[in-house]
Amino acid sequence: MIRRILRARLPLVIFILILLSFLIAGSIIIHITLTSNLVNGGWLHIKTNFYELNFPKDWRVDRGEIRGENKSISIFNLVSADLRTILHLRFYDENATRDFMQENNLTNASQVLALESQQLYNWSLTQNENATFSIEEEGLMELHGYKAYYMLIKIDDGYKGGDTFYNVTCLIISSFINSENGEKLFEIIFYGERSSWEKNHQYFEEIMDSMRIFSSEERIPGG
Repeated sequence: MIRRILRARLPLVIFILILLSFLIAGSIIIHITLTSNLVNGGWLHIKTNFYELNFPKDWRVDRGEIRGENKSISIFNLVSADLRTILHLRFYDENATRDFMQENNLTNASQVLALESQQLYNWSLTQNENATFSIEEEGLMELHGYKAYYMLIKIDDGYKGGDTFYNVTCLIISSFINSENGEKLFEIIFYGERSSWEKNHQYFEEIMDSMRIFSSEERIPGG
């Protein structure tokens, strides 16, 4: 689990790739259900200060928080049952949003997509200098009442497991939530080995359909 003792803001890609390293090695990720409730059809429900959603019971869960001086970032990861695809959610408070945008010279949510996709590709090049990157689709979408930007990318031979190179597909979504104290950034990353990504895409759609995003923090014990 990502521990609350982490203080510095690390690139989103680091969290995804830490998890990915476990998947490649075949390690077991702890399935945390202590704060989740069973709903119909074998799905679990979880609610935090920033969001609530349903997810398949056999998916693995990892959640935590990064705290700095007067700022915080909430992290939530779901790993598919086949351990080859990750759904990563990241919610910034107002101060963390401001710092992130300023540190990376960004002015809007669409630019976040380019930054995160480039970080993912840069890491892939450390795995395979011949990895190839392509943007399959990008544009605007509506996400539960919020205007969001999305980018669908593919990286061929994007990471190595054993002696085999794997193709990667990744959907990145970013948006701002307006609050009393400014804007809050949230990011959604659906990343995985291509055949697994395609197999689990329907689950992703159902998870997204079940999601509720809070414009202000709802104080949930342990959230």
